[in-house]
Amino acid sequence: MIIDDRLMLPIGTLLQDGKYRVERYLSSGGFGNTYVVVNTAFDERMAMKEFFMKGVSQRDGNTSVSVSNTENIVQFDSQREKFKKEARRLRKLNNANIVRVHDLFEENGTAYYVMDYVDGESLSARLKREGHPLLLNEVQRIFDQVLNALEDVHRQQIWHLDLKPGNIMMDQQGHVKLIDFGASKQMDAKGDYASTSSTLCYTQGFAPSEQVEGDVKRIGPWTDFYALGATLYNLLTNEQPPELGDVKYDGAAAFHFPASVSEEVRQLILWLMQSNYHERPQSVAEIRQWLTASKTQQKPQQQSEATQLHVQGEETQLHGNTPPVDEAATRLASSAPSSTDSSETRMAQPQMIPQEEKSNHSSCLIAGLIALALIVLVILVGIFMANNNKKEAYLEEYVDSMAMEPYYESDAVTEATVAADTVPAEECEADSIVYLNNSNTYNHDMGYGETIHHHFEGSMTDHMGPHPIMLDFDFANRYPFQLENVVYTNVTFGGKIRMTGYVSGGWAYLSGRDGSNDFDMNFSMWDFDGSATVGSKSLTVELTPYACSH
Repeated sequence: MIIDDRLMLPIGTLLQDGKYRVERYLSSGGFGNTYVVVNTAFDERMAMKEFFMKGVSQRDGNTSVSVSNTENIVQFDSQREKFKKEARRLRKLNNANIVRVHDLFEENGTAYYVMDYVDGESLSARLKREGHPLLLNEVQRIFDQVLNALEDVHRQQIWHLDLKPGNIMMDQQGHVKLIDFGASKQMDAKGDYASTSSTLCYTQGFAPSEQVEGDVKRIGPWTDFYALGATLYNLLTNEQPPELGDVKYDGAAAFHFPASVSEEVRQLILWLMQSNYHERPQSVAEIRQWLTASKTQQKPQQQSEATQLHVQGEETQLHGNTPPVDEAATRLASSAPSSTDSSETRMAQPQMIPQEEKSNHSSCLIAGLIALALIVLVILVGIFMANNNKKEAYLEEYVDSMAMEPYYESDAVTEATVAADTVPAEECEADSIVYLNNSNTYNHDMGYGETIHHHFEGSMTDHMGPHPIMLDFDFANRYPFQLENVVYTNVTFGGKIRMTGYVSGGWAYLSGRDGSNDFDMNFSMWDFDGSATVGSKSLTVELTPYACSH
């Protein structure tokens, strides 16, 4: 970020009679500059925000701030009061996940407030730096902390109104703090808004219709929840949330979730981002209740599998399961005799075995061991034969399953259609694939809007071994980087699937239907390795790229 030093306080500037010393710049926005300062009395590093309106304010000499045009004095004074109200609102909030304000004062012709310094970065800066979505288990931890912050904010009848990854800071230990309440509104005891201004600021993609349209009477906690859903979507996809019109008219089809996002999380985001604010959650308590209900409705087997995934560190849910019950203790308690048990249920005392019975016991023991050995032998033979039968049955089942159903009936795939869409390998140039790098720019000379047909050959591997496959699609050099005319072919069995897809963060994400099962595939546009799921089956994918001109 480029900062104009002429608009900033010089490094080393002392404020409040030497109480605070400017150490370095942090950031600069439309209404303020933020610095790292040191509280000289306690030698503590803190953050300090200075009210400074770009295009209106100017720096006189080294420190003093004035208005460049006298016609803007009223606007400057009004916005400065709003800046101070922001500090006072933050001061009322004492929550580990909300940045805490420690001081507010006026100096140099403007206003300042001092707050916690977060040694880290915003989530938007993190996404930009890493160039790929965050993992689901990390988003879970972020979600929990932001929800905790919103619960306190809403309890004070304050709506943040600018919740987004850029206003969520994370420190080096993974602790999250909600910042920047400059757009917030607070209701008074009568249910009216404390501010006389009806202006609603917003960030495109993270604001619902009632906020974009400036409908102050209809904003509330649900307005922040829409932004929370958009934030989750942005973190999990590294893509901008869908536009309001797309959400309203296309519904779930406006969202492009990667295969790694569980159904529970998808449903949560869709709920939070409902176009009609009446259909969104109305409170944090309602969200928590929904999350609890979604967990308790799972079958015991699903609970067990999810718990196992949680232990392995590959969480597939937004919230972890409740601690597992101590089954051994439960069995012990259920088998323990109660005080009402008769003497017949108690353990019998050991008795001596007469000498003449010992030989009979030995004979019975030998006979039992021989019988057991025969049973084990029969079982092993049965397992061997079953494995052969299972392999044959699996191949038959796989062939049957490749009688593909189209994802939409209107998009039926015929042999003639697929044959026309598929380009033979010999017509393609190997290893000249056009793909995205982390900066979302193309590594080959490809004009904007130009479309190139791509052909892949490779294998999809499960526990039965590799199956040769082909993949064809049209890739256009234009946002939002959708993959068109996607056709998957299983070479061994001749099965073909029409799929939909897109590229995000250097990965391709494809989805379709394999018979009655969902079929999802994703692979890196760098090394072309990835994975696929067909129903509950997991497979690995290895591809060799070709590039073919259309």
